[in-house]
Amino acid sequence: MGIAVASIFTMTILLGNPEIIGAKQERAQQKQCAIVDINGNDTIEPETLKIAQDDCVRWLNWSDGAEVIFSEGEKSKDMTKDPVRFNMDSEGRYLTDYFGHNETASLLFSKKGTFNYEVTFKLITGGKQVPGLAQHRVSGTIVVE
Repeated sequence: MGIAVASIFTMTILLGNPEIIGAKQERAQQKQCAIVDINGNDTIEPETLKIAQDDCVRWLNWSDGAEVIFSEGEKSKDMTKDPVRFNMDSEGRYLTDYFGHNETASLLFSKKGTFNYEVTFKLITGGKQVPGLAQHRVSGTIVVE
C-alpha cells in the first residue's frame, strides 16, 4: 500500500510539475539547431543559412580561435534568445569572446529577419596569439523565415 501511494505521488509530481511541462513545450517550439562550421582555413560553411523562426544556430569552431560579431547588436539581441557566449559590448555589437578549437556559441532566433555577422579569426604566430590583431574576417548571413 505504501509503495503504491508513493508511486502515485511521484507520478503526480513529475507529470504535474509546471517546470517540466514548460521545458517540454519550449523544446517542442524549437524545431532544430543548424550548424555553421568555422573552418581552420578561414571560411565558414554555410555563408548564408536559412532557418525557421524559433530555430537555433550553433557556430562550431574548427580553427585555432574565432569570434562571432553581429554589428547590429540591439536588433540581434532583441530578436534572439538563449545566448551561449554572446554579450553586448560598449560599441553596441552583439558578440562572442574568442572561442577555441571544437568550442561552440549559439543563439535561438525568435523573430523573422535577416542577420548579418562577421567571424574574426585569431592571428597565431609561432604558436602564440598576437593580441589585438585579426588574421582574417569572413561575413555570414542568417535568414529567419
